[in-house]
Amino acid sequence: MKPADQGSSPQEFFSVPGLLTDAGKYARPLEELPEDIDQLCRIVQGLVVHISWASRYGIELSEER
Repeated sequence: MKPADQGSSPQEFFSVPGLLTDAGKYARPLEELPEDIDQLCRIVQGLVVHISWASRYGIELSEER
């Protein structure tokens, strides 16, 4: 994908990955994720736990985490 220029609309600008958000070598596996928002939420909620919610899921974090 070509980076959006600063003269583009916000929709165009934010629809293109930037230097910190480009998936690089992980782009292909990400393409296999569903486009349905509900399905994506279920996937993310099964993989990512916010530090403030860890104890509510019974997860004990180490000091370094």
